[in-house]
Amino acid sequence: MGSKKYVIKARHEIDEILATNRVGRLATLGLDGYPYITPLNYVLWNEKIYMHCGLQGERMDNLAVNNRVCFEVDEAIAYLDSSFAFEPSVCDVTQFYKSVVVKGTISHLTDTELKVAALNKLIESHEGHGDFPHVVAGMKAVAACHVLELTIDHISGKHNVGKHRGAEYRAAVVEHLPACKDYFE
Repeated sequence: MGSKKYVIKARHEIDEILATNRVGRLATLGLDGYPYITPLNYVLWNEKIYMHCGLQGERMDNLAVNNRVCFEVDEAIAYLDSSFAFEPSVCDVTQFYKSVVVKGTISHLTDTELKVAALNKLIESHEGHGDFPHVVAGMKAVAACHVLELTIDHISGKHNVGKHRGAEYRAAVVEHLPACKDYFE
């Protein structure tokens, strides 16, 4: 996983990244032997990740053969460009970020009640509140999509938000990138 100073050790911090982002990338193994990656809306719910997608396509063909997947979410915070000269070095050119990688298995929800509940959780996560037109079992849209349930076998997170650096460095970053204040102070 690279440098250990960037590893997120607390599961609640990893879950927070998953809960506050909306789009992740699902990697399946293609029938041609190549990885196949697609961006999907998702929601973390009941310690599983739920996504919806169409009934057919390359992703679904891949999952029919191998349901083991990798799922990735990242949050780009800011790019610290070469004009930042706290320590004159090309090494201070960096991307501040948070990311999560999940390995697990996908199953298709066949229970209509659970499928509807997952779709409503997905919509609620995007809406940010519960006051939206809810999905109900009889809707054509329910039959027209798959809801995928990702059971987490392994989860890891990384971040570079300057926490491993000293207070003077973080203050200089905030002065250079005021939008990063909440991350660095």
